[in-house]
Parts: sequence; C-alpha cells; structure tokens
Amino acid sequence: MSATATATQAIDNRPTPRYAWVILAVVFVASFTVPVNFFKVPTLGPVMMEAFGFTPDTFGWLMSVFTIVSIVLAFPAAGIAKKVGIKKISLVAIASCIVGGLIGVFATSQGMLLVSRVFEGVGMGFFGVLAPAALAQWFPARRFGLAAGIWGIWMPFGSVVMMNLVPALYSSTGAWQTIWWFAIGFSIVAFILFLILYKEPDQDVQPAAEDQSAAPAKKVSMLKAFSVSLIMLGIMFAVYNVCINGTVNTFFPTFLQMEHGMDMAAAGFITSVITFMNIICSMAAGVISDKLGTRKWCIVGALVILTIACWFLFSFTSDSMMWIAIVLCGLFPPFVSTCATAAVPEIIPNKENQGTGMAMLGFSSSIGSFVGGVALGWLVPSMGWSMGSHVLLIPLLVLAIVCTLFIKVR
Repeated sequence: MSATATATQAIDNRPTPRYAWVILAVVFVASFTVPVNFFKVPTLGPVMMEAFGFTPDTFGWLMSVFTIVSIVLAFPAAGIAKKVGIKKISLVAIASCIVGGLIGVFATSQGMLLVSRVFEGVGMGFFGVLAPAALAQWFPARRFGLAAGIWGIWMPFGSVVMMNLVPALYSSTGAWQTIWWFAIGFSIVAFILFLILYKEPDQDVQPAAEDQSAAPAKKVSMLKAFSVSLIMLGIMFAVYNVCINGTVNTFFPTFLQMEHGMDMAAAGFITSVITFMNIICSMAAGVISDKLGTRKWCIVGALVILTIACWFLFSFTSDSMMWIAIVLCGLFPPFVSTCATAAVPEIIPNKENQGTGMAMLGFSSSIGSFVGGVALGWLVPSMGWSMGSHVLLIPLLVLAIVCTLFIKVR
C-alpha cells in the first residue's frame, strides 16, 4: 500500500467531529427555507388564482420560475462559493428568500408576485449546491452517505410539512399572506442560526478525501474538475429526475384520477405514500451505502428496480400490482439521489472543487425535473398513459444504468 493510500485510510477512519452534527442541523434548517417557500404556493392554487387573476396555465409559472432560477444559478453558485465562501453566499441565499417573501406579501399584481418568486428561487439555486459541499467538509467519506441521506429529505419532508401546514394556517385567518409571513419568519430564524452556528472546519479536523499533509492541495479550475465520471453522473442524474421527480411525482395523481376514476383526495394520498417512503429511506440509503462501501452499485441496483417498477406504474391492472410499483418507487429513488450526492467527493477528491460536482447535480436535477414535468403530457394524447410512459421512461432509465457503469470512483 502506498504512503498516500495509507494516509487516506487513516484520515477516513477518523471519528466524525462532534461539531459536524451541529453543521448538519444548521445546514438542514437553512436548506429547509427552500421547500418552505417553494411549497407554500401549490395548495393555495384556487386562492391565488382568484386574488391575482391567474389561469391554470399561467399559475404554473409560480412554480416553474423556481426551477428556471436554479438551472441558471447552479454552476455560478459553485464558482461564487469558491471565491467568497460557503457561509457568506448561504446567508445571501437565505436573505434572498426573506426579500422575496416581503415582495410577495405586498404584491398587488401577477408580475410583482412572479418577481418575488424569482428572489425566493435563488435559495433553491444555491442550497442544492452549497449544502452538500458544506457537509463534505465536515464528514469523512465513510459517514458522508449518512449525512447526505439525512440532508436529502429536505425537499420531500418540506413538501409533506407545507402541504399540511398551509391549509391549517389559511383556515385560521382566511388570508394567504399568513403563509407568506410564516415563511418569512422561518427564514429569519434560519438566517440567525446559520450566522451564529456555521463555521468552516479547522485544518486538523477536516475529514478530507485525500492526504493533505503529504503535499499541498492543487487548485483546479472548474472546467478541469470535469471528468468522464462526473459527466456520466450528471447525465444519469438528469435522466433519473426526468423519470422520477419530473414524471412520476407530477403525473401519477392525474393518471389515477383520469384512468382509474379516483377522486383528488385518494389520488393525492396514494401519491404521498411515495413521498413518505422517500423520506424514511433517504437516511437508510446513506447508511447502507456507507456500510457496503459503494455508491456506484447501489445506484445501478436501484435504477434496475425502478425500471421494472416504472413499467407497471402507469399500466397496472390490479391494486396489488399498483401497490408493488408504488412501494418500489418509494424505497429505491433515495438510493439514487443520496448515493449520487455522496459519490461527488469520491469522484473529485480535491475538496475545493467538489462544489463543481454538486453544481452538476443541481443543474441536472433542475433540468430533469423541468423536462419531466411536461414530457409525458406531450405523449399521452397520442399514445395513452401505458405506451407513453413506456416510450419515455424505460429507454431513459436504461440510459441512466449505462451511464452509471462508466462512472469511476476512488
């Protein structure tokens, strides 16, 4: 074994610094400002349409603008963080949510409300990149899967919380502004906590992925940080998000109502089962991949199972077949998202350039979710739900598997 390998193993076996768990908590709270602001809108659809004169097609822009902003900011976020530091840019992201909320709460027109959503979307564009990079600085590789798994519940857990909290807050006051003030208050608390508690790790406790004592770390430009493995990871993650976060999460409730005659409540509940299982399994995926010592093959296995599940999800012929597909789509997506995040430090050992990898994942996730949110809708009128889903999902998931096979990790 080489001296470098021996040093790397020694660093890897260090205990996780105690303060790393404080960092995980404060990063999670800061990241949670994104779903709090993102998911305050969908449940209030009819209310916001009446208040601002939105139609169903224009109302969708209140959500789409979040995705567009995150696409635009993904790679700039990594570069800015390298120059000014994770803490400063994270505080700017939280402050942007606060500013956007204040603009929204006093909005009197559609345009003003859309502008407020642009400011709020900055948080999504930054935290999808900054949060994993911040955790990678504190957690050794053997525990990073767990940290990524816990952080990874930020969006699904936020969805569950806001989908239940928003109706309760609105019914108590009858004013949609109440939800905006709640989001502003939460963002202010997150800002204060992050300002006080977040710090960079000391050099002697950094669980770096390579031997930093043997030789000074070489700075690598963002472009040179790209590799075949990182590009394959990005393509895989984009395709995965087209299929799961974009298509399944967007169209499955509509499919249940149109094809199986379910009412809105039943369709929403059945779809929410997938979200609940995603939350539970996100941490499990991190622990299991840590124990197995492999991210790549966890992703491959999960994608194979999801390919089988998606074959039946929009074409099941019995309740038992439906629930099997739902359970599989609830259990295995976290193995892809969590392990993809945890794989970045293993693909890019130089911690100063890991933000580039996180930016790739954020960009891929946003592009995939955006495309997936409309793709099946184009196919269903001409092909129907079953054939349309097969034509869209199966080839893409097979492509994702092939891309993963080309990924090489340290």
